Amino acid sequence: MLKAEAWPLSRDVLHWQSEARVFRAQAINRYTPSMHQRIDLARIYRQALRVTPETIDCQPPLPVADDCPMMLDDPLGDGP
Repeated sequence: MLKAEAWPLSRDVLHWQSEARVFRAQAINRYTPSMHQRIDLARIYRQALRVTPETIDCQPPLPVADDCPMMLDDPLGDGP
């Protein structure tokens, strides 16, 4: 979802969004409430920011949030 947000005009946006929806559906099927205390979304988001490409199709990314916009309470929500 970071790539879709950073490169909204890319021809791959629909594919990236579809992949994210599939991943979220798989995650919610495996998630248990006892996992909540061990999941650090802020750390995971920082890691995702670090591996986001510098360019796609020779285009730099648009700005994205520095802090994770999602909450663990809504893993299938519309956030990045």
